[in-house]
Amino acid sequence: MSHEPDDTPLLVMWREEGEEDDQFSVFGEIDHHQHAHGGFNFEIHGELKEVGLTPEWIEECYFSDEIPNIVFVPLELYKKLTTLVEQAVPLNLEKLEKEEANPAIEQTNKVQEDPKKIPNVQMQAEAAATLQVEGLQTPDPDLTPYNAKENEFLDKLFTTTRDFGFVYEKKDLINFHTCMKSSSLVILSGMSGTGKTNLVELYSHALGLKGIQYTLIPVSPSWTSDSDLIGYADTLHMVYRPGDSGLINALRKAEDEKDKLFIICFDEMNLARVEHYFSQFLSILEMDHGKRVLRLYNDDLESRLYNSAQYPPTIVIRENVLFVGTVNVDESTYHFSDKVLDRANVLSLEIMPFEHMKKLPERKKIPALGTQEVDFETFTSFKADRRNVALMDEELKFLWNVHQALHDANKQIGVGPRIVKQIDAYLANLPVQDVLTREQAFDLQMVQRILTKLRGSEDQLRELAGIYDKETGEVNGSILLNLFDQHQQVSDFEKSREIVKQKAKELKLNGYTI
Repeated sequence: MSHEPDDTPLLVMWREEGEEDDQFSVFGEIDHHQHAHGGFNFEIHGELKEVGLTPEWIEECYFSDEIPNIVFVPLELYKKLTTLVEQAVPLNLEKLEKEEANPAIEQTNKVQEDPKKIPNVQMQAEAAATLQVEGLQTPDPDLTPYNAKENEFLDKLFTTTRDFGFVYEKKDLINFHTCMKSSSLVILSGMSGTGKTNLVELYSHALGLKGIQYTLIPVSPSWTSDSDLIGYADTLHMVYRPGDSGLINALRKAEDEKDKLFIICFDEMNLARVEHYFSQFLSILEMDHGKRVLRLYNDDLESRLYNSAQYPPTIVIRENVLFVGTVNVDESTYHFSDKVLDRANVLSLEIMPFEHMKKLPERKKIPALGTQEVDFETFTSFKADRRNVALMDEELKFLWNVHQALHDANKQIGVGPRIVKQIDAYLANLPVQDVLTREQAFDLQMVQRILTKLRGSEDQLRELAGIYDKETGEVNGSILLNLFDQHQQVSDFEKSREIVKQKAKELKLNGYTI
């Protein structure tokens, strides 16, 4: 079985040993799979179905003694089996057995072991494969499977920030971690000195990343194209010259070491126009994993460049690379376009009251000692991998109403399907804890995914944001605030209300909002 997440088989064959002849069946359709701790986790598309193979069909197949876990099936038979599986009656599986209150990934949803009732899809003799059947149990969207290792990591993250002498709101740390799990790009925004760059560094330290696994790239105001970041092919001297940022070396390392985790941090990301120097990445990061390929130069130059072995024409950006940026918003920076905002979670860190600084423990002299590395496989176990949107009906209704309100004010803005999927992925990846609730997390996503695009003139946004009354400090006639009131079962929208109020205030004072 392939370890690559994008190399999932549609069907899996199972051999049931008999006294005389072995019996063979195929199970499907498999949507995607994961490999972890010597086993495989299969997620079924819809309901699990089984089709038995006749002796005549078995004779058409080829079994290799050298590779006992692979069966070679003729194409016509494979097509026939695929059709039969689609038309088959779903199996009546017994419900999953709750093994423990806090199962780790090694114990992921094991089915009751009755071979007569539940098929075992073991592909390797030593692989403890399990079936995770979508729709087998109706999941509570408010609950996420508890992961003991993830909560251990969060405790380590809290401790690490304090040991290094930094004070962060726990909600911000959980929010940042959830974004890192579920987003292609995470952007930390806020006033200078709030510890944005330090947070990324501390996060990588808590993960135990060493050396080039954490790469900090200071963005230069002179960058105007992606060649400033990734480099160019010097056809005069016939060599490829990577950019001075170290990005290419880090990506090449991550491509070779699939089992390790890498973080690329773009510091002061908006000192140059992101759409210019980051243009290739904006397209690549939205592609499915396995198709994210960064092109350095044309293929026809590969045989002519002296260092093409070190720098091939393309680099595969694997899932083990996380991208994060830090930004300040002032007169020296550029504002993000909707193209960037659609692809990023934009977080603003809360500033804790200064008296908390006196409560910090004495800073450790060598905090790096004893930090165990979190490898890519373990980090992947933190993630909730599902492809179908599982937002509640009321949440989807709210997002649709917000989209219509934004779209009526400006045809160029709204809540697209991409944002809905990203919000769903964020909520699915919210760790089990008692600090950040689902309702608060939905509110944060409203701020980080949607309200970041609320920019324009007073004529455009007056009805959306409302009219700010300087005497009372209240906002009147706001469509968005009314929507928040109508959907209080989704969230109280505390943070969103603050942002809308700030936008209305900017419109009143400046005539526009940014």
